[in-house]
Amino acid sequence: MQPYIVNEEAVYRAIGELTVKFQLLENELREISWFCAEPTETTAGPTRGFARIVDHAKKAVSAYLDRSAVARDAAIRSHFAAALQRCREVATRRNRAVHSLYRHYETLHGKPVLVRTWTENVRQGSIEIKHERVTAATITSVLQDLKAAYEAMFGLHQQLMYSLQAILARGEGRPTTPCDREHG
Repeated sequence: MQPYIVNEEAVYRAIGELTVKFQLLENELREISWFCAEPTETTAGPTRGFARIVDHAKKAVSAYLDRSAVARDAAIRSHFAAALQRCREVATRRNRAVHSLYRHYETLHGKPVLVRTWTENVRQGSIEIKHERVTAATITSVLQDLKAAYEAMFGLHQQLMYSLQAILARGEGRPTTPCDREHG
């Protein structure tokens, strides 16, 4: 059996990296909202609360696509819906990583284990306390999900700014995007 060594510094470094990179995702959602906002609108959305930012971005994108006469069944709409859902899932994982209670536990052979603890609503009116062994890889997996979510939002942002704008400028009838042409 290989000994398990807790590298607490690596875990906390990874949590710090996750915190900073999550801000990039939040900023990308704000930029998408700003891009889609009416020029007369004085605010680009809520100032606090990631779930509110995601909801605002969803409404802003939908309204923008509606104003641009993008079909309801256009692939860009479903891609945004999936990407925004992924943002919510990453936020849950990020919150668990950043806001959990971390403790060291002694094991049978004196090897300390780093464990995080959090609460979870399992059903109406019932909360369970959850525990999970933590390594730097635990946090790294959240970072990988965060990177994928950010890249998806950045790609969709680029489609709104460039691909869709070019199609609208050419007046090519029913607006489509590269996503529509790839999938349909």
